[in-house]
Amino acid sequence: MIRALLLQLSSQLPDDHADLKRLYELYKTGIPSSPVLLAYLQRLIQRFHHVYILLDALDESPRTGLREHVLKALGTIREWGLQHMHLFVTSRDESDIRDSLSLPTTQEVIMQNPGIDQDITDFVSRQFVGDGRLRKLSSYHNKIQVTLTNGAKGVFR
Repeated sequence: MIRALLLQLSSQLPDDHADLKRLYELYKTGIPSSPVLLAYLQRLIQRFHHVYILLDALDESPRTGLREHVLKALGTIREWGLQHMHLFVTSRDESDIRDSLSLPTTQEVIMQNPGIDQDITDFVSRQFVGDGRLRKLSSYHNKIQVTLTNGAKGVFR
């Protein structure tokens, strides 16, 4: 995530990736540590008037290892308190993410609501009608539909 942000932001500057080239020269034989990458990211963000970082589907990061690193990096980024940086993260409501981000309720938008749940239910119903292979499971349609709607927790793809 950090390396992707560095690349995306540096590509918007007129200096032909000067910061990334310096970083590369320092670490030719390996990948810099997360703290080093975060320090470069912070310096890079400070070169812009406004930076908008959108991180979608944080819950899709594997719980073992990777998600912890992403959450720690997000915590560090938030601690910078840069007024011109805007961070938007989407995720299903999962306890480790909620606990790590610990957002005030004024900064949280709950996407699960009856309208979205109904859209999911309607979509699942249409799949049962349109797919002949699923018709064989007609006695389970209601259970499948309820399970998928409840399990989606407001996420409709």
